Amino acid sequence: MLYEMEPGETGSLIVFTPILARYKIGDLVRAYQIPYFRCTGRERWHTPLLHTWRLLKNLDPDLF
Repeated sequence: MLYEMEPGETGSLIVFTPILARYKIGDLVRAYQIPYFRCTGRERWHTPLLHTWRLLKNLDPDLF
């Protein structure tokens, strides 16, 4: 469940409807500090790599 995610965890969205009991739509969600979540992309093998690359690319070097 979304509210059970810890900061830093990545999960997959699953939709419940009357017709489809559980339908995995393929979106990845990353938990930050509660109640903040971000959709990081589609569920493919390279999505975590792309997300990490974008974070590192936009990192401010003055923070270190």
